Amino acid sequence: MKKILAFDVGGTSIKCALYDAHGALLEKWQIKTDKKDCGMRIFKDIAASIRRKLPQLDQIQGIGIGVPGPVTGTFVETAVNLGWKKIDVAKALQDALGEAIPVFVENDADVAAYGEFMAHKKSLASMALLTLGTGIGGGVILDKTIHRGANGVGGEFGHFKMAETGNRCNCGNTGCLETFASATAVVHETMRKLKAGTPSTLSLDNINAKIIFEAAQAGDDLALAMVDKAAYYLGRAIGLINTALDLELVLIGGGLSDAGDFFIDKIRKHYRENTFHVVKALPIERAVLGNDAGIHGCMEVVRNHG
Repeated sequence: MKKILAFDVGGTSIKCALYDAHGALLEKWQIKTDKKDCGMRIFKDIAASIRRKLPQLDQIQGIGIGVPGPVTGTFVETAVNLGWKKIDVAKALQDALGEAIPVFVENDADVAAYGEFMAHKKSLASMALLTLGTGIGGGVILDKTIHRGANGVGGEFGHFKMAETGNRCNCGNTGCLETFASATAVVHETMRKLKAGTPSTLSLDNINAKIIFEAAQAGDDLALAMVDKAAYYLGRAIGLINTALDLELVLIGGGLSDAGDFFIDKIRKHYRENTFHVVKALPIERAVLGNDAGIHGCMEVVRNHG
């Protein structure tokens, strides 16, 4: 039986997985992301990893790879945190392997959305995933297909402009969603309030998003205000997404989703208070695959290409 390989390329590590042709997971592992030589060592390391797992390359049905940058076909214009510029990812990996094995390339957030879509409810035709971590990413599924967009940036929800003022985003704009509702934003705003003397059980000496959410669940007023602020902006953003796309489901993933219904209930509340009445019944749920969403999506992309 042929095998499928899946790789979710991150800035510090690459999640790797081997599946059978039916989509059953056989093995998972990780390799370090070596960004030397403008990120070109990544392809050599993935190729070496493949050869260790499957010395006979004719056993491979296909390879799926998720990458942190806009994708058009198999081409990535830039992936800043890898050092890539204007790279045909499929060709680079095929060259490193020395074999013309089918390679399917997708944006990492898009492929995570596709993985969640395939694992969640297969009767659905449309869905969006928002991933809440250091930044905010996302992906959209329409008619059971990844919506990539004309420039490969479909689902870049973190760069919705939510306000005219606020902290400057890494994209260069001001007021982006991720400057209000990412883990980084929650920590930054909480520290600013603490430095200004706002009473709290929290301490500047030991603070991160997890600690803030735990304090909120314990009833700390400042932490509750910070969590609710993030939920407010996320609820508004989901309202914009769903008024435009009229989806069947929105999933919340990433590190902040670990707070579960405590956080997601707040997002639902603000969504319903700030969206078009026809689409208020949209289910907003927690993603189910965690860190495996990307590799699962890569596998499903290969399977669904036949």
